[in-house]
Amino acid sequence: MNGEPAPSIPYRVIADCFRDHSVALFLGAAASFVGAPTDMALPSGMELAKLLVERSEYPGALSDPLTKVAQYLEEVPADREYILSTVAARFCEHIDPEYQSALTQFLAGVPTAIIPRLIITTNYDTLVEGALEKRQLPYLVVSHILKGSRYAGRLLCYESLRSPLDGSNIQTRQQVEDHLLELSDQGVHPVLIYKMNGTAWLRSGKTMLDSVVLTENDYIDFLAQDILGRIPDTILELLRASRLLFLGYALEDWNFRVLLRKLQLIQRHDRENARRHWAFLLGADNVETRFWDKRGVNLYPVSLDVCLSHLAQDLK
Repeated sequence: MNGEPAPSIPYRVIADCFRDHSVALFLGAAASFVGAPTDMALPSGMELAKLLVERSEYPGALSDPLTKVAQYLEEVPADREYILSTVAARFCEHIDPEYQSALTQFLAGVPTAIIPRLIITTNYDTLVEGALEKRQLPYLVVSHILKGSRYAGRLLCYESLRSPLDGSNIQTRQQVEDHLLELSDQGVHPVLIYKMNGTAWLRSGKTMLDSVVLTENDYIDFLAQDILGRIPDTILELLRASRLLFLGYALEDWNFRVLLRKLQLIQRHDRENARRHWAFLLGADNVETRFWDKRGVNLYPVSLDVCLSHLAQDLK
């Protein structure tokens, strides 16, 4: 930060916004592994790329991005089902039931009444769902069904990790809205988990419900087909009305950058109610710092385990 002193962190302000339900969580990759034991931590994007390089005997440079390595694995030595099986196994099926990270510990301790109504993540894992189930809190996961299916363009939705996926989990955007309205009429307000890059909870019998954005073609298709234009209105309304707390994000994910741009355009039409947002990220360079600042986001160079520990204390 050019030698400037680090800005003071407004933990109490953020805690107040939790209490009045004006915060939505944005979770990046680090939210899944910071604070977890080293020998069982979920992989970062770089570590996942290394894993795929080893499995595919990738002939390119070891520094190549994950998207390129995954594209090669899908097209040359393996196929789409192999990619999906790898994601399902690594980020869901083989996770220790007692797995904990700084985020899961935080969610376990936040008072039930003030857990955010909206959590957006680019992570495939099911840690958030598991943390909410342990507290018996209702939730609804929403992600996009992508290519290779006659259901492409619809939404993959589920409310439990205990029930296998079936046809009822494939819904149109209107069906999702109707379901949320019905729950509201019953006095039930689930935590909405929007998994922008898909979920590792994707097995339906012997088939896979493909919502995974991983390869170069996945990102091209996602952006070219305006997948973000198919987000349910309820999620968009919560986004519009919320202050955003970014945890563990870097700027490499183009889906995230497009969504952030979309949000900026939405909020630009509501300048009188413009909101301040916050991000916790270690190692941000000057370019990233300026990027966040231009979008009304205060960036704090603090690790997730430290910031979530402080925030948890203020929430108590």
